[in-house]
Amino acid sequence: MCRHTNLRGKDYSAERGRVYEALVNRWDEELLEQDSFALVGMDGNGTEPSYFDAHRGLKLDTRRLIEDPMFHDSKRSQWTQMADLVAYIAYCHVDRHPRNEFAWEWYAAFLSGSDPFGEPQPLNS
Repeated sequence: MCRHTNLRGKDYSAERGRVYEALVNRWDEELLEQDSFALVGMDGNGTEPSYFDAHRGLKLDTRRLIEDPMFHDSKRSQWTQMADLVAYIAYCHVDRHPRNEFAWEWYAAFLSGSDPFGEPQPLNS
């Protein structure tokens, strides 16, 4: 999932929080439809409050994303390193500029076959 923006600074930070909230809501809806549960693990140290806010905003009576996100230092987690690499490849695919031209085709070459949609999808509010 992705969303393009030209925002910078505090406006960018606020948009990042809105994007994560939309993603968490989408995951939670999909999990409810599938009668499944999940946990979210991510790189970081847990100091960004918008990640917790998104999880805490889910309806408790139907919530399928259990617990707040769990943070893992990618230096100590091979799974998080792999997730970071996948995210970077997707980023290079959707945000094509000369500095990352070397990786423009990596998504098509290595990830699109595992993506049920074939490529990153826009994430609307």
